[in-house]
Amino acid sequence: MVTQTLKSTAFIFDLDGTLIDTTPQVVKFWTSIALENNLDPAQILETSHGRRTIETLQRWVPELATKEYVNDLEGRLALEKEGVVVLPGVMDLLQSIPAEDWTVNTAGTNLMATTRLKQFEIQVPKQMATGDMLTHGKPHPEGYLKAAAILGKDPKDCLVFEDAPSGVMAAIAAGMQCIACTTTHTLEQLKEAGATVIVDRLDSVKVERNDDGSYSTIIENAYDL
Repeated sequence: MVTQTLKSTAFIFDLDGTLIDTTPQVVKFWTSIALENNLDPAQILETSHGRRTIETLQRWVPELATKEYVNDLEGRLALEKEGVVVLPGVMDLLQSIPAEDWTVNTAGTNLMATTRLKQFEIQVPKQMATGDMLTHGKPHPEGYLKAAAILGKDPKDCLVFEDAPSGVMAAIAAGMQCIACTTTHTLEQLKEAGATVIVDRLDSVKVERNDDGSYSTIIENAYDL
């Protein structure tokens, strides 16, 4: 394990698997969809994380892949809190960053993201890059480029936090540095996706403000890539 430092002027966070963990709800939902349509749940679960619900439906159950269905579905799922938790280190990390210098890029809808953040009393950014406002999902860089524009920052000056290979690839394609957490995927998968730094938990990450207004992010217990 090593200690690394990255410089940036803003931060973009993935939501599920990075800030919060909704794994029990996700597994329950996709297992239900799979069994109702005579599909193997494992196959869907292997490909769904980090991708927009509508894209997963388009691949596996295209007849359900409508914006109306997804919006209604995610709105209802967001109200289910059983098994959903904030991940270690998240609250302290977010509280160390001024609200105007961070936002969220998530495959979920704006309603889903807003509801989840409010459930855990996490400040909701004024604007987020959410799946329902984008043409392309991860690993396409559109979401991260949109998030940088929301923050008014050059993409190369943004530091991304992710947990899924598709999200890591999207961040790197957008020209950003990316800290990946091994919440939902293995070290090798995240390394292959091109993550700049890989850690197990965000409680090993601290952000400090520099005199010039930029930030230094110190990552302890990072994997030696």
